[in-house]
Amino acid sequence: MLKSFEKEISMNVAFVCTGEFEPFFYECVIKNNYGVGINPFYVAFFADTRAAVKKIKKEMYPKVISFNQYLKKDYSDCLLEKEELEDVVYYDSLRRSFGKNTEIKRQLINKAVYYEYFFRKFYSDNHIEAVVVWNYFPVTVNVAWRVAKKLKIKTIFFENGPLSNTLMIDSQGVNFQSSLALRKKEFFENQKLPPKGWKKYLQNYPQKRTEAYKKNRGIMNPLLKFYYALLMRNKKYRRIFPELTDDNIRKSLWKKMFSRIIISKKIKLPKKFVFIPFQYSHDTQVLVNSPFVANMEAFLDSCYSALKEVDSCCRIVVKEHPDDFCRKSYKKLRKKYPDVVWLAKYDIQELIRKSQAVITINSSVGIAALVEEKPVITLGKSFYNIDGVVYYSPNLPELRKSMKKVLSGVINKPLINRFLYYLRFEYLAEGNPRYCTVESLAGACRKLEKILMEKNNE
Repeated sequence: MLKSFEKEISMNVAFVCTGEFEPFFYECVIKNNYGVGINPFYVAFFADTRAAVKKIKKEMYPKVISFNQYLKKDYSDCLLEKEELEDVVYYDSLRRSFGKNTEIKRQLINKAVYYEYFFRKFYSDNHIEAVVVWNYFPVTVNVAWRVAKKLKIKTIFFENGPLSNTLMIDSQGVNFQSSLALRKKEFFENQKLPPKGWKKYLQNYPQKRTEAYKKNRGIMNPLLKFYYALLMRNKKYRRIFPELTDDNIRKSLWKKMFSRIIISKKIKLPKKFVFIPFQYSHDTQVLVNSPFVANMEAFLDSCYSALKEVDSCCRIVVKEHPDDFCRKSYKKLRKKYPDVVWLAKYDIQELIRKSQAVITINSSVGIAALVEEKPVITLGKSFYNIDGVVYYSPNLPELRKSMKKVLSGVINKPLINRFLYYLRFEYLAEGNPRYCTVESLAGACRKLEKILMEKNNE
């Protein structure tokens, strides 16, 4: 089937890139033997991403970006309705200002209209038949896939998978917006498991990285990355691209240094505890897919309150997310809960194995806990909120009920195993976007081509 695709179908595919790793990654995907039928068009707006496209010696679109062409397009001609534009900028406006700065929101909507005009013309002029984007929510890709949908052009979403060295590749979206989130309990109950041994492979897989997998650490050297980091943080550049994060270079450098030099003290863990992994405070999973708890403070408040009502002797162990180092302080929260054990750097697997249960909003740590056969509570919307796999608790009363159940240690192992097997070996593709070779992404290429061959998504 793939052989016939290779010979008979050649498709114009737009790869919308918003990070410097993406052009190299997509090139590795389409350079596989099966990928000769893909005619790639690279779209890049940001300076570092455009430099990456040049590095792989491919033509890019738009061909020229003028820094004095700022962004006032006619709203009346926009394909996207006002409500859609509000939805498009929702994540970035929260990330930039948490909804408090109306000027940033106005700039973002104006930029979304500019992108809409560009993508509509670009798709038409180049006879684009499919669009590939990374993630789902940032303004650039949000407009790219919405315009494609309006024009009935197939869209494929890529994202890091929840298991080590895996990728999500989906025609519907990623995480809670993916097709996987539509699967119900009955679907997984009907999955057949292979002979014994697959679970051990799943647990040991992170240690099986090859030298080839480690070779490619990006396409820019540290000096170039630093140059583009400075360029993209000046005020003039940020007026052109209001959707970029407002982190200054000083915070970013401190974060990198801190994450490298921090030493993990060998703390004696409590005999009985629940593990709460904090998520990055600006993560889409928190800002968009978490209606119950809007931030890590509310997350811990809810968990602490529920746990103390159920078992006052059980402790809480919190591990901060490395992306929040030097960006977000939890000093006040530490003072509020002195009996909580706080960790900045610690082996996640050890914390999972020694815990009674894991409570997460919707992070991939929940999947890692399922692999270790630990009870899991989720508080946010997630593709793995399946009855019998996790205890989904969208409010405080449900969280109290779930806390009682998980502390009893009872889990549905047969259902969890069927879910994990389908997730890893049927749904996810093998690969890592930042450390990849052509050979390591053969599975990702096959998954991409399978979606390209399907009937167009509505």
